[in-house]
Order: sequence, then structure tokens, then C-alpha cells
Amino acid sequence: MLNNGPKTTGEICEGFDNISRYAVMKHLTILEEANLVLVRRKGRQRLNFLNAISLQNMADRWISHVQSNVSSSLLTLQSTIERALFKWITNLS
Repeated sequence: MLNNGPKTTGEICEGFDNISRYAVMKHLTILEEANLVLVRRKGRQRLNFLNAISLQNMADRWISHVQSNVSSSLLTLQSTIERALFKWITNLS
């Protein structure tokens, strides 16, 4: 919901028919504590923003972890193919 810009807590609550305002506020507090949502108070309104920097850092860590696993798998595959190819070539002689 915050992807298109900041929203007040009331605007966020309007998007959830089956969830109480208290539950939405509790979730927003958790996201704020995790540094994923930034809050700015404007009078009685509470504006909630996505913390793009924190989200990007999290995405980068996840992607680097996945890339590490893929790279490791590719190196294992390369080694297996090279060993099999070496055995095949030596058996031809």
C-alpha cells in the first residue's frame, strides 16, 4: 500500500475490512521497529513511508545469498563434468 507514496494510518486501515485499527497500528509499529517503515507526524496524522534504503539493503543481502548458492552449485556442476570428461577421455586410450 505504501509503494505509491505515504499513507496515513487511517488510509491504511481503510484497505483492510477484516482487521481492526489496533491490529493495523500494531503491525505498523513492528514495521517501524524493523526500520522498514518511517513515520512522520503531521499534527494528529501519522504518515507512514516505506524505507526504501532499508528494503534495498535487505533485498541486496537476499540476492547475494541466492547468488552465492547458485555460484556454488555451478562450480560443483563444472567440477563433476570435468571429472566425468577426464574419465571418459582416459577410457578411450
